Amino acid sequence: MRVLLVLLVLNFGVVASFTFEKNQCTITNPCTPVHQEGVCALRGSCKEQLGKSAQPCVYQGPPAPVDDSNATAILRDLCPMFFETTDDPVVCCDSSQIEALQTNMQVPSQLLSRCPACYQNFLELWCAYTCDPNQSQFVDVTTAYSFEDKLTADTMDVYWNVDYVDGMYKSCEGVQFPSANGNALSLLCGTTISKCSPQTLLDYLGNNYESPVTLKSTIVYNTSQLPSKDYVAMNYSTFSCNLPTGDSSDACSCQDCAASCPVPPDYPSPSEPWKVFGIYGYILIVGCVFILFAVVFIAVMEGSSVYKHSSKNIQAQEDEDASAPDNHSSDDSSAGFSLAFKSGGDFMEKTLENFFYAWAHQVTSHPLVVFVGWIVMVAAVSFGAYFLNITTDPVELWSSSSSETYRQLQFYNNHFMPFYRVEQVFVFTYDKTGQNYSNNPLGFDSTYFGPVFNMSVMQEVLKMQLEIEALVGYDSDSNTNITLSDICFKPLTPYNTNCSITSPLEWFQNSLANLQKTECTNFNLTCTDYHDHIMACASGPELTDDGTDLGLPCLASWDGPIDPWVVLGDYTGHEYQTASVFVITFIVNMYTEQSDNLPAEIWELEYLDYLKSYESDQIYLAYQAQRSVQDEIKRESDADIFTVSVSYFLMFAYICVALGRYSPSLSSLLVGAKISVGLMGVVVVLSSVSCAVGFFGYLNVAATLIILEVVPFLVLAVGVDNMFILVQANQRAAKKETEESVQQRICRIFSKIAPSMLLSTFAEATAFFLGAITPMPAVQSFSLFAGMAILFGFFFQITAFLAVYYWDTEREFVSINQFLTFINETPAACTCIHGYF
Repeated sequence: MRVLLVLLVLNFGVVASFTFEKNQCTITNPCTPVHQEGVCALRGSCKEQLGKSAQPCVYQGPPAPVDDSNATAILRDLCPMFFETTDDPVVCCDSSQIEALQTNMQVPSQLLSRCPACYQNFLELWCAYTCDPNQSQFVDVTTAYSFEDKLTADTMDVYWNVDYVDGMYKSCEGVQFPSANGNALSLLCGTTISKCSPQTLLDYLGNNYESPVTLKSTIVYNTSQLPSKDYVAMNYSTFSCNLPTGDSSDACSCQDCAASCPVPPDYPSPSEPWKVFGIYGYILIVGCVFILFAVVFIAVMEGSSVYKHSSKNIQAQEDEDASAPDNHSSDDSSAGFSLAFKSGGDFMEKTLENFFYAWAHQVTSHPLVVFVGWIVMVAAVSFGAYFLNITTDPVELWSSSSSETYRQLQFYNNHFMPFYRVEQVFVFTYDKTGQNYSNNPLGFDSTYFGPVFNMSVMQEVLKMQLEIEALVGYDSDSNTNITLSDICFKPLTPYNTNCSITSPLEWFQNSLANLQKTECTNFNLTCTDYHDHIMACASGPELTDDGTDLGLPCLASWDGPIDPWVVLGDYTGHEYQTASVFVITFIVNMYTEQSDNLPAEIWELEYLDYLKSYESDQIYLAYQAQRSVQDEIKRESDADIFTVSVSYFLMFAYICVALGRYSPSLSSLLVGAKISVGLMGVVVVLSSVSCAVGFFGYLNVAATLIILEVVPFLVLAVGVDNMFILVQANQRAAKKETEESVQQRICRIFSKIAPSMLLSTFAEATAFFLGAITPMPAVQSFSLFAGMAILFGFFFQITAFLAVYYWDTEREFVSINQFLTFINETPAACTCIHGYF
């Protein structure tokens, strides 16, 4: 125990000696006392650091030439601005710093080199900070400590001119990084591109896990921000991204630089609106039509009034002439005048009544033929539903094919590829308690980690993720197995055939051994584990070495960076380790042809089934697949089948109860019931919907599941209304003094109410068909199917339903039981009704 305490004290002393070094820079004795042209603030490498560049040495003196030809060649390649006037420039850096600069620029080169202007502007920032011969004018060392008799810089203030910073940032803000499917600056900024700014970029570059020193950057908008008049903010000229940086380079592409995109042609100015006498032409036309309609309407009404008044006078005159023949006098001019104003509405109504009387007479004369013909028609038309195309894609449902956005999407999909299918899993923990972590033996400088970073949780999430990757779907049509590797996006194939998966476990390359790896030093008193690796990777997702004793890369198994804001959720600020949610995303290829997406849909079904049945004592999940929206729409529609069935049954029961004529006698209870009428009414409504679907199936008009949810209710309401009108009109009709057969009575009543049914049906169908004018596919489809279903419903009501109602009326007249409707027991003497109803 005593030995352990001694080792602990010795070890702590070593740690403390490096943690609490005395700052050698004071107000009275600044580390950078001189700020003028031709004076350096830093030069040379003082303290080497594991996984990082060496900390620079404080140096107040003149710049010097580089004494190494290889380093000079590197400097010429990276910082050509120093060689514009001489081949042997004097600089504030030595060969070791130049070689470190080359190493440090490897990652930015991968991110930014696709836009030469951006990369060159970015290089200028580090060339100026590292080697500029006037370095002391914009760099001020604020903290330094002694290391091996050398003054080592630790923190410093750097002043950048706003023109340079803005030029550099604007040239890079559009540069893409396809491997991560994002913006390159988001990796260099440590946050999303929407939150990135010039100041955010400088702050992150100067203070992150990889930075050997801490740089406090100030963007200088005016000289009053500088500490003294001796300071001059660094202000190199920058290259615009739409211009080449030299004879051998090209301008950035349109994809990375908006200024490189061709200027779209000017839109023609809108034409002057059509006006007549200073009034908008369309308003004038509508006004004239309204006035004309009003004049015609008033004229018809006045003419009808005159006609009725004249008719009464003529009738009175005729009665007077009949009683007094000798005084008979006819006024031909008055009669002609009254006939001229005969109501068009009366004429139309009379014509329709005559037509529907003849129609009803034919239907009731051949009810069996009409009924069989109805069955054949319904079967034939409904068969078209076999060819019906059901649309569940939200884009196809709500976006018009003629819209500009839709056409641009199709253009992109056809010339490139549709955006990827996204399968996501959100991981939460039941235990919301986090943990404090420190690799210091005494627990100093501890860092809070969220509950999802518990080792047991991460191991379970890794196991779940690997099981998802191993899922296999089965395509029964082709008799083949489908794995994630068959359908996933592989950005670096053929060099790396791993699937693109974004997950916190990808920082460990999905390896349990890497996750559990621990490295201890100082007699096992200081240990580095997965916590340190997570912090390093959250700060530098593109690192090939995390800079810790673990020596693990941060790049995923597919060699792409994993941004912390993509795979973590519910964290505070930029403290990603405080997250309480893991976000795992499987990226799957999507194709323009729907048949090519079938393998992905089959695998997604296995993926969803696995997650639905997943159980754990530590974590719970929220998840989605690309097909989830379509599946939910279909599920809702399937669930509505029960609701539709119940509503139709209740309507059937209501029709039977409301339209039946019941007597107190139990033996005659079924005589007055309208069971067959109610059943036929419901069947007519269903058949009208079925025929509407089949009709548009033949025409190859795409349908939506909304039709199955809404149209049956709509047609049920309209159809039942017409049935009630017909049945109750017959029940409430006045007696006729002469004997009248069942057929004659049905024809007479039907001829009176059918015109109203026709006009109301025409108005309802027209209203729905007008709704088809809208460009929104879902509304358009609904309007077409609803309007056609109403028309079919009306036609079936005046044919099949009328025939069945005629049969039922005859049955009720001769008091036949409801279930013996088609048994002809009507005696010959009862073919006529006298005072019936």
